[in-house]
Amino acid sequence: EAKAKAAAKPGMPDRSRLFTEVAQEAVLQGSLGLSYDWAYGFLDDAQRQAVRGVLARASAGMSLAGAEGPRAWPAGITNHIALENRLLYVVTAIEGEPGYDPATFQRCLEAQTTQLLNLLPDGDVAESWGKYFLFPEHLIILGKRGHERFSASLRAMVNQRFIAAQDPWGGSWTFTDGLTGTGGSLSRIADVVVYRALFPEDRAAAHVLRQATGGDLRKLLPKVSTGHYGFFTDPMMMTLFARTLPPAEGEREAVVAGRPLTALSDDTGNLITRTAWSADALVLHHLCRALPGGYAYADRSHVNLYALGRAWGVYVRLRQEKGQYDPAWRSVLRCDGEGPSPMPGRLVAAVDTPLASGTAVDLRPAWTWQHLNVAPAPAGAALVPMPGTFNTYRRTPSPLPWMDLPMADLPQWERGFRAGAETRAFWWRRPWTPVRAARSALLVRGAHPYVLLVDDLCLDTQTRTYAWGLTIAPDLMPSTTGADTVLAEAKGDRRLLVRFLQPTPPTVALDVLQVPNPPQKDIEIRRLTATTTAASGDGVTLLWPHRAGKAAPTTTWAGPTLTITWPDQRDVVTLTPTTEGRRALRVERGGDRAEL
Repeated sequence: EAKAKAAAKPGMPDRSRLFTEVAQEAVLQGSLGLSYDWAYGFLDDAQRQAVRGVLARASAGMSLAGAEGPRAWPAGITNHIALENRLLYVVTAIEGEPGYDPATFQRCLEAQTTQLLNLLPDGDVAESWGKYFLFPEHLIILGKRGHERFSASLRAMVNQRFIAAQDPWGGSWTFTDGLTGTGGSLSRIADVVVYRALFPEDRAAAHVLRQATGGDLRKLLPKVSTGHYGFFTDPMMMTLFARTLPPAEGEREAVVAGRPLTALSDDTGNLITRTAWSADALVLHHLCRALPGGYAYADRSHVNLYALGRAWGVYVRLRQEKGQYDPAWRSVLRCDGEGPSPMPGRLVAAVDTPLASGTAVDLRPAWTWQHLNVAPAPAGAALVPMPGTFNTYRRTPSPLPWMDLPMADLPQWERGFRAGAETRAFWWRRPWTPVRAARSALLVRGAHPYVLLVDDLCLDTQTRTYAWGLTIAPDLMPSTTGADTVLAEAKGDRRLLVRFLQPTPPTVALDVLQVPNPPQKDIEIRRLTATTTAASGDGVTLLWPHRAGKAAPTTTWAGPTLTITWPDQRDVVTLTPTTEGRRALRVERGGDRAEL
């Protein structure tokens, strides 16, 4: 406690009251409370009194992140609430006994309620599942005391988001804004184990758990991890709540039957869409990131692409290091070495029809403002707190009053009552006043499915160097002829045609990038880069997965109209400038139409 008081800073909470600072380690991340519950009948009075004294001192008067501030998204955009709320294990273990503090329990309840703000109605989270975890066992403890905090969002977490984010070949997931990426795992398998105990008939949860473990539940056997305090109690939860899996036959078919091909979050603006629920389907991820999120990666408008049972365009796992936020590590359009910042994108259009699905993202905020974690400010540059409100970046403004308050004045996750150094500090500068900045990504279904990327970027009237980038799987090798670049896998006949329809032809290269990763060795990222020097970075790119030997489509322009033709498929794409500075797309095939 004395050490915590000495480390206190002006304007920050009294750290001698924070469970995570002064007591969490002493009670083994809260597991001493669980052990006391389990062993109570085997202890004599003296032993009970001794343990109860430790638990009382570790819980009485204690607080935690999210417990003592107003409820708004920024206060809940953190996994620290879940980690710290194992204070619940400690305080409820001595409920009704000497030393029990009902005020501490109330703070745990408040924190859990705040955390659930981060769980959105479609099952996505404001901070992204790349680093987020829920600890639903906390909800069980509260529910047993009459404080039910279950919602449709909890079921949507597994039934919608975890299914949509699963890589099409199964066994892995793509989560962004955090510590996983393409081919990653669930942040916390115990979340799904506990969820299955709550909803044992949910076939989707069984499917997710089977994919996470390969169907071998022995992987859930107790193995205490001391490498990160966040998962110290996982073995207990998996032992306590584990259930056998039902037969696997027909499981995936049952889970995806009738499921929409598109998952679009109204709050984050992030898109996952596909041609089918098969392992070889074409799958497109398009990041809008209309919420700031927890990590300041400059990845607005990044795209992932999977097809023919493998990854093509990928999201590489990075850490929370300053040198790893750079847009060069993501599939975005850059200008003179700079790229869109971590400022939220704004979803301005979306379409989801049998013919095509996609989204259009306004990137003007991300090009107007730059974050110091991404690019240092020149001497004398004016620095400001984070500009805008949540409604600034929403497609449809929210009626919640606090959505119209400046982000820098909203409650911060640790301080609770007001935004702290992470958001109020003068970390933003204004390098550009872009004429236009947007990206549209459209997946088109059919006998020959493909993706169209339309970039509209003009920062000023000067001629500049624009670099289109696609971060690719490590085994892919490019070969370029004119406007066509073909990515070929090292072994196998699967290919991806990348055709630069505008501008044509750019200078195409394979860049092997070294991402600083101290104290470990650098992380290697392979990026296909198409560079052009022009007055704007406006471009149209066709991405078509196919098998070797398949004839490529013919593409022809007639003014703003692009025709894409195979012998058995003819699509007409019309691009029309809008007042917001992007080009709207209309795709027509026969009598079918999709407009973005």
